[in-house]
Amino acid sequence: MKYNRFPIKERMFFFQGSGNRKLLGFLHYSGSASNTTGIVYCHPFAEEKNMSHSIAVKTARLFAEAGFPVFRFDLSGCGDSEGDLQFSSIEDWQQDFNSAIKVFQKETRVSKLFLWGLRLGSGLCVLQQQLADNIAGLVLWQPVLDFSVHIKQFMRRVISSQILEGKESDTEFSIEDELQCDGLTHIIGYPISRHLFDSFNRMANKPEDLAPAVSVFILSISLMDQSASVLKQYAERLKKSGTPVVLQHVKAEPFWDRYWQWECKEPADATIKWLKEFN
Repeated sequence: MKYNRFPIKERMFFFQGSGNRKLLGFLHYSGSASNTTGIVYCHPFAEEKNMSHSIAVKTARLFAEAGFPVFRFDLSGCGDSEGDLQFSSIEDWQQDFNSAIKVFQKETRVSKLFLWGLRLGSGLCVLQQQLADNIAGLVLWQPVLDFSVHIKQFMRRVISSQILEGKESDTEFSIEDELQCDGLTHIIGYPISRHLFDSFNRMANKPEDLAPAVSVFILSISLMDQSASVLKQYAERLKKSGTPVVLQHVKAEPFWDRYWQWECKEPADATIKWLKEFN
């Protein structure tokens, strides 16, 4: 896609999030563009955050070059932000997200704000839109819409790793039993507490049931030739509820599940095109 590209600047700083924790924020912006429309990015959960980090950074820079300042931040207990993952919760992350939005608006004074999320971050964007009255639209990349299913799928990774290592594998039930009895289990190095696990289950499929009152761009990313049926059904439900929605599919590697996937420009191009048309 061809568009005017602006030289960008980047600035890293800490700001206050939930529980007075210091959260890492990273601002990408252009001093040359008008910067009236901005984007706040919310990252995926656990290993998906690490695997997608490179492409998320490159995408943020592409957005900034296109004239859209971007604010990335690490949720409590994640990345370089303060806090321990096992003591975090979905509710904490909603507060973190709200703080990030306020900080971004103060730093840039944008008049139109979009929330962009990948995987679990997309679900958090949907929830956040219900708590704010100044959101212009949502950009949802391969969204996770049922948090309960997502955390259980993540916990099954320990079973897969045990099988690959030739060890006697646990069962999903034994892992949850450990969590209920001991209050803590470890999944591929991540401490999953009952506190965190329960917060995912409390939220369950609320993102899927909500109908955002703003425009929504859903980007399906997979090696399939078309969007998965679950995203098609979600987009159709939003349309019926009156939500302006666009569902687009990009055939590409699921980079949030690939450590070796360092480049994936197609999702950024598709999103910039939608944002330019929206504006």
